[in-house]
Amino acid sequence: MVQSKGVSIFGGRFVLKVSRDKMEAHLIAKDDLGLKAVDMAQLFRDVREAGVVYGLLDRPEDLGGHVFAVARGEKPVNGENGRIVMHVPASVVKKPKIDPETGAADFRSLGTIVNVNRGRLLMEKVPPTSGKPGRNVLGEEIPPKPGKDCKLAKGPGIEIDEDGMRAVAAINGKFMMVDGRPGVYAEHIHSGDVDVESGNLLFGGERLEIKGEVLPGFEVKCRGDVKIGRGVNNALVMAGGKVEVSGGIVGEEAVVRAIGDLSIEFAENGPLLETRGDLLVSAYLLQCRARVAGDVRGEEKGAIIGGETVAGGSVHLLDLGSDAEVATDVTVGLKPELAARKDRVEEELALWSGRLNDTLKTVTGLQKLQKEAGAEFPAEKRELLQKYNSALPKLMERVNRIQELMSGIEAELDQAVGASVFVHGTAYPGVTVRIGPAIRTLIAAEHKVEIHFDRDKRQIHIRPL
Repeated sequence: MVQSKGVSIFGGRFVLKVSRDKMEAHLIAKDDLGLKAVDMAQLFRDVREAGVVYGLLDRPEDLGGHVFAVARGEKPVNGENGRIVMHVPASVVKKPKIDPETGAADFRSLGTIVNVNRGRLLMEKVPPTSGKPGRNVLGEEIPPKPGKDCKLAKGPGIEIDEDGMRAVAAINGKFMMVDGRPGVYAEHIHSGDVDVESGNLLFGGERLEIKGEVLPGFEVKCRGDVKIGRGVNNALVMAGGKVEVSGGIVGEEAVVRAIGDLSIEFAENGPLLETRGDLLVSAYLLQCRARVAGDVRGEEKGAIIGGETVAGGSVHLLDLGSDAEVATDVTVGLKPELAARKDRVEEELALWSGRLNDTLKTVTGLQKLQKEAGAEFPAEKRELLQKYNSALPKLMERVNRIQELMSGIEAELDQAVGASVFVHGTAYPGVTVRIGPAIRTLIAAEHKVEIHFDRDKRQIHIRPL
């Protein structure tokens, strides 16, 4: 066996030495002949018999100075450390905002919004590897250094599976990394305006609060509730929950839609307000378009002046209209979806009725010409008359179908007479109230009244509250 000082081989012409780490074996020639007149097969037999059995080279490698490398070992390949694969790129924040009153960290106000749905795979752990063993020139195995394991961190709104390999979102919300700790947060607070700096806001969590104003042309959309601190100016706001707006909703291009209740201070200059819940008004609606599935409530200070309001329930206000007799249209007991369907059918009926009338006029005119011309009636006009005559039955059938649809809608409207308009202050002249099939326009001011539908007389009546 080869020793650290070396061993003589091949008739004493070479000394075989192994490096201290046993990863290389060298031949040192004792004469100036080097590898001349060497039987390689015998030389390598002597090397193997001396204990160098692994990593033998095909031919000794001249290293200079009468030294030749004859074998090299294989180093071990250390294992790779465990790592975390991000399936969703989280927004990253170093430090949370500290509430000056409570001293608590507020994670709701942090970072850009990276929306994730419940059950979304966020992160996955790749386990460490054990590595690949090496071997020295003496044939001894060299163990590798195994990779270090890692652990999936679990913050709020995160679920980790039983084997600790996968992290998923436990709730709908925004995905964030705060000081390396992942979390999904159901609330987001935007401290400023929604403007060119912030861009549009889209949030998939339960609550979105905007401290400032939503400026013209921008959009705010949230799966849950929305609270806006300083109003909406010619912008779009949509919520899968309720919407609360402090300040005004202003402008013809302003649209606010809520699945839940819509609570506002005031709205003016033509915005569209839509809610499947109730509309709560603390000040006034001025020249607005409102579509409300539930009630309109503002009995303490609320007023509607101008515009068109359609409510599936009743309207409870302090004032309705104004002393300037502004035309104010209020419909109650009519679900917005039925109102929209009625508008569509009315438009379609007007279109096809117009086409039918035009066709009838054309046919009548051609028939008159045919009677006057007799046999000299031109062939092209005869073909045209035939074409219009064949179109008439189809047009009449189309109009009849639309009229039947309108009759069905009117029947539904006839049943929608249980709601009323309650005015706790003054209802002014110029106000038009629609309930079911009836319409009434006020010609004099009324104070503290209920405007309701009388089923027996099939009229809108006014009585004291």
